[in-house]
Amino acid sequence: MTKQQMIEVIQQKEADAFLQLKVDEKLFGHDHIITSKSRGEWNKINNLMEELEIEPNNQLPESQSAITLIIEGARKRAV
Repeated sequence: MTKQQMIEVIQQKEADAFLQLKVDEKLFGHDHIITSKSRGEWNKINNLMEELEIEPNNQLPESQSAITLIIEGARKRAV
């Protein structure tokens, strides 16, 4: 596996975990135990990426879905 492939795998794992976090927040709320576990899983990957200086890939479909959930939530809170 090349360095670029490793970076892509890590970015994909981060995008998957972030989407799961946003789905759990929508389903269960920010303070639910399931959401807390999802946040912890995403945080582990995010911290690793920061240490390795890897940027998230916001063009991945999972990242786009998470962004959509964030926007939907913001719209609901604004109304």
